[in-house]
Amino acid sequence: MEQLYKETAIVSENMQKYGGSFASRLGAALQYADINNIMKIKNTWSDLWDVYLNWSK
Repeated sequence: MEQLYKETAIVSENMQKYGGSFASRLGAALQYADINNIMKIKNTWSDLWDVYLNWSK
């Protein structure tokens, strides 16, 4: 669970910093999401999640 929260923080920050209007707002929503909504966002937009998780790699 701790790893998920670390990933969420990275994805949220990168989405807000580098994303377009949709991704940046999704990143902002992640800051307030509970575990159920984090999982919904991760599963629904897994392609975006992967992009922003690995942004600096």
